[in-house]
Amino acid sequence: MFRVKILTVIPEYWEVVKNIGIIKQAIKEKAVSLQISNIRDFATDRHRSIDDTPYGGGGGMVIKVDVLKRAMDNIVDEGDWKMMPDVRGKSFTQNDIRRIKEKGSLFIFNPRYKGVDERSFEYFDEFFSIGDFVIAGGDFATSILVEGVVRLIDGVVGNEESIKTDSLYKMPFVGHPVYTRPKVFEKKEVKKVLLSGNHKAVEINRLRSSIFLTYKYRPDFLKGLHIEYANKTIIEEVVNGYYKAVRTRTNEKGTS
Repeated sequence: MFRVKILTVIPEYWEVVKNIGIIKQAIKEKAVSLQISNIRDFATDRHRSIDDTPYGGGGGMVIKVDVLKRAMDNIVDEGDWKMMPDVRGKSFTQNDIRRIKEKGSLFIFNPRYKGVDERSFEYFDEFFSIGDFVIAGGDFATSILVEGVVRLIDGVVGNEESIKTDSLYKMPFVGHPVYTRPKVFEKKEVKKVLLSGNHKAVEINRLRSSIFLTYKYRPDFLKGLHIEYANKTIIEEVVNGYYKAVRTRTNEKGTS
């Protein structure tokens, strides 16, 4: 069973998270355990204070190091990988999600307010980010990380073929386009190859479509990529076709 321990200022948020969607399903199937702890339970004063004003002045409140350390001493077990969302961490990718899944047991503290006392950072193994922007606290970012990890755990997703065709599953490509009924909508038809029953042709078409969309929208995925020869050949064909189409459209605009 994959174990997740959450330390938070707003446990109400996690009561919602654990009762919806794939995380709820994973808990029900006993593939995941989700332990939620309120950091205020580890405060020692009658007001259950967990923050204070910053030394040196300035706005905002700072999470107290002594309260956080007391909470971690009571919650963290040997083998837990200790994480915290913070701008010091790299923006996570699918490769990071796969790596974290192999840890087996996570402890994640979700800070709020101005930040966390600097002396707290030495207690963590890793920091992570979901992008270079600021939100009110770490809970939302952590729930994204947790869902990303949970859906990779065996048996959680009903049809594992769905995971294998995700964007970024094996190769750094945008996922291929998908279609369902009706076959024709507002004069737009589903690709005939998808209706052909030729599984090999479908597979190649989907790979070509993924590469095309990656070059069109996310060419940064492919920087420094080492690709096996068969895929490299298809990539070169698709890229040449893409740029030929772009040049054709540009020329048509120039002559119109």
